[in-house]
Amino acid sequence: MLPRACYFDIDGTIVDSSGAIHPKVLESIDWLHVRNIGVGVATGRPWFAAKPIAEKIRATVPCLSYSGALLTSPENWKEIHSQALEINQITAILTCCAEFDWYVELYDSDAYYVKALNHISTLHKEYLHKLPQILDFKDPNQIKGPFLKAVIVFERSPSPECISEILRRVPDIEIGIGHGAAHPHIHFLNLTHANTGRAHGLNYICDALSCTPKELMAFGDGASDIHFLSTVKWGIAMDNAADEVKSTARYTAPSVEDQGVYQFLSNFLSTVGNENTP
Repeated sequence: MLPRACYFDIDGTIVDSSGAIHPKVLESIDWLHVRNIGVGVATGRPWFAAKPIAEKIRATVPCLSYSGALLTSPENWKEIHSQALEINQITAILTCCAEFDWYVELYDSDAYYVKALNHISTLHKEYLHKLPQILDFKDPNQIKGPFLKAVIVFERSPSPECISEILRRVPDIEIGIGHGAAHPHIHFLNLTHANTGRAHGLNYICDALSCTPKELMAFGDGASDIHFLSTVKWGIAMDNAADEVKSTARYTAPSVEDQGVYQFLSNFLSTVGNENTP
C-alpha cells in the first residue's frame, strides 16, 4: 500500500543548513509524483516563505503554513481555511514580550512586522528571504491585524517558565517550537490561535483530501511536528530531530544533511515493491 499523500516540514527536513534542497531530495519527491502520491508542505513558516518551496516540490495537495493557521489549495494557491489571532491575544503577547524584553514578530498573509530591526531580524531573513516591516506595537490602530501568527525568537531554548508565563497570560493560545537547520541554537516560539496547530491542520487536510491520517506520510524534525508524526501511518522523524520527536515517530530517516528524505524514500519505495521504483 502506498500513501495518498506525503507531507514535508521545511527547515531541517528538506531544507538543509545551506538553505537549499539537495537535488537528490528533489529527485526522490519526483518519485512520489510518478506514483501519483500527493505532495505538500506542513510548516511553521509563513505562506510567503513556504510558497516558493511548495512550488519547487510541485505541491499537489493542500499545504499547511503559519503552524497550522492557514491551509492553502494547490490550485492557484487559494485559501481553504485560516484562523487569525484575536486582538486580546495580540495585546497580551506584546505586553508580555515588552515586559521581558523578548524579540517578537507579528505575521499577516503577506509580511511580518517588528518594533525595531536587530541582529535577529537579519538572521531570520535567511529563512524568510525578506526583512520585516516596522510597526508601532504601542499603537492600537497598527496592531489590529488580522495577524495569523506571532513568533518570539530566543537565542537559546526557551525555559519551561517562559512557556508557562505565556500560557498564563495569553488566552486560548497554541504554542509550537521550531528551529532552522542553519542555526540550531535559535528557537522560534510560534504562537497561533488555539483553533490552529498541527492537530487541527491535520484534520483540515484529511477533510480536504477525504482521507484518514492512516493514508498519509509525513516527514519532520521539530517538536511542532510530533502530532503529525505520531498520528499518520508513515511518520518519519529526521535523525537531526530531538529524541522526544524521534521517540514519537514510527520511523527515523538519516539527517537532513545526509539527504535523509532521499534515503528513506528510496528504501521505502523499493520495499513496497512498486514496479517503477528507481
